[in-house]
Amino acid sequence: FAHNQSTCLLHSMEGRACAGKLRRPGRLALLAAAGWSLVFVKNFNAAWTWLYPGCSTSRRRLLRGIACHAEDEDFKPLEASTNSMLADWREFRARLVKEESIAAGRADPDDIQIPGEESSDERARGWVHPTALIETGSLLLSAPGDQSAINQQYFHKAIIFIVEHTKEFTRGVILNRPTAFNTTDLESVLGSSISIDLLNTSDAWNVWCGGECQGLIRQSDRSNGLAYTCLHTVQRFAASSKEIIKGVFMIDLTDAKKLVMAGEADKDDFLLLVGYTGWKPNQLQEELDRGDTWTLAAADRQALLGRLREAQAALTRNLHTAVQRQQGTASQALSARELGDGIEEWRTLYAALGLNFSVVVEEAPGESGDEIEIGDADHLLRRWIERSLIPPRHHADDTVTGHPSTPAPESLQVGTILRGSATLWMLGRPAETLSLEKAFGNGLPGQYLHKSVLLLAGNYTVSQNHPVMLVLLNGPQVGHFESDQTPVFFGGPRGLPGRKERGVFELQGESVYRFQGLITFEPQQFTELLGLRALEVSENVKLADVLKVPASERWPVAGGELRTLREAAESNIGDVQQRRWYNSFFSIEFPPKD
Repeated sequence: FAHNQSTCLLHSMEGRACAGKLRRPGRLALLAAAGWSLVFVKNFNAAWTWLYPGCSTSRRRLLRGIACHAEDEDFKPLEASTNSMLADWREFRARLVKEESIAAGRADPDDIQIPGEESSDERARGWVHPTALIETGSLLLSAPGDQSAINQQYFHKAIIFIVEHTKEFTRGVILNRPTAFNTTDLESVLGSSISIDLLNTSDAWNVWCGGECQGLIRQSDRSNGLAYTCLHTVQRFAASSKEIIKGVFMIDLTDAKKLVMAGEADKDDFLLLVGYTGWKPNQLQEELDRGDTWTLAAADRQALLGRLREAQAALTRNLHTAVQRQQGTASQALSARELGDGIEEWRTLYAALGLNFSVVVEEAPGESGDEIEIGDADHLLRRWIERSLIPPRHHADDTVTGHPSTPAPESLQVGTILRGSATLWMLGRPAETLSLEKAFGNGLPGQYLHKSVLLLAGNYTVSQNHPVMLVLLNGPQVGHFESDQTPVFFGGPRGLPGRKERGVFELQGESVYRFQGLITFEPQQFTELLGLRALEVSENVKLADVLKVPASERWPVAGGELRTLREAAESNIGDVQQRRWYNSFFSIEFPPKD
């Protein structure tokens, strides 16, 4: 009975009393509904009071009742009114939140959009507001900062649309990561085992990166094929689609293709996303509770996908320009800026959340118009895009694609000195290949190997069936040896084979040098790193010569050098990333700033 009453009351309020005039004549309806909501929500836990902390008590109770009503899995309203009811309460909630933000001084009345009272320009922008309720149709905006700089750079300034939220699983897709791949590339570049029925060479579709699961990011996650999400905003296709929020639909890719083939739609009507981001039960809530990763929001169709066709047309135009340029006399790589890095879209939505959020955007590194700081996370995102979301035909050199550029030695003797690249480790691994994903993707990223000096701790041959072991010779001090209080240095993140703890490795030079831990690679991984020149053999370099100089000087002694200004600039970014790595995993400042 209570559920049925709430449906009638909310539908009546939003469809009539709240239709564009809630601020004044709608107040009586609001107060009546708020009073009634005390009965409806009286048994809910008091913890819900944090759901909308900016709202007055009566409005917060009403919002809580509306939210719980919509998320109640046991309630089954009349089928014909389901979508309209869900759309109504979202817009109604947006009105209340926006009005409270204005009243509390957290929003400028001239900048705010209230559903039902917008100007034509405001309707073109749509509405968006912060919320604390995870639900199907929610929006996740990456928090500003460098928390994604070391690993998972694709989450930096990402816009994620929650298309499914249940007790068992939450699934979202990134909306602002265009790629230079099309549907033909998915088979020719990523492997013939990937099925893309009804998509043919003569009618290739643009592809957007939806997330790391079953997509373009993690190669090890493609064994079950790619996961497609196809979104659109065309109302006449609603019958064959699932409505996520009012005016935003999800349709089966096969059905979308049939509509295009029948001439009823254009392929630019659809946003084809490959891959998704998933959370197990309570995982997303825990990430939100930490407060440093995501901002949760609600938005309408116009704010999310109001410029879908324009975005698709711009992507097609940018890719066409890149192809034309490559057919000319000078070969030039497609850059992330040309492709589209999604940063402007994130900036627009994040600033629209309110005054406090717009100030954060303006003060974030790289947003003020000043010179971008070395190692800025925006730059690292663009580097990741150029490596992961642009197929080889748009690359100017092989090192970006991850294909070995030099033959690797077939064997090396124990005691060989090697050095790490100064330019290839800034993203955590030098290339996006399956073997290196296994080496670094599920564990520690590899920024500690930037400008590293390594000692081969055992003989190596290409055909060996046991791990290759190395010791890092220029890492930070991590402790003292108990017996004589001599320093112990970081030798690597791994323990000896068959042992969980990291052992201490001793080297004899002018004195005893002790290193805790090792670095291990499978033979295939080590061979690939040598071929990429991410690790190089230091010819005619003796261990004693390396150890007798301070750790900060060992890379040049091992033959490391910066030959161009570009290499020097890339090396500086690698230095910043390495410092972030040691700060994140060891809470130490290393290497020291000059």
